[in-house]
Amino acid sequence: NKVAIAQKTSVRAARRNEVAYRLYLLGKSTLLDLNASIAEKDSSQRAYISEMHNYWNLYYALRSITGYDFQMNAPIMVGEQEF
Repeated sequence: NKVAIAQKTSVRAARRNEVAYRLYLLGKSTLLDLNASIAEKDSSQRAYISEMHNYWNLYYALRSITGYDFQMNAPIMVGEQEF
């Protein structure tokens, strides 16, 4: 699942960024290393948000095309009429 992979990647990048930040504060890492970890964290967060956007767009497109509500396991009703 692309969303789950993107989420795990984002969480790991955030952890690596925290480690890089602590190493920088201790003087064991350079500003360039810290900058790279921030860029990686931000990039992975954008990728996760993009995957979530794609997932929900596809979900609602499928719902619209089929006229079926997958959560309720029933046709989509508009007022008293079936969609």
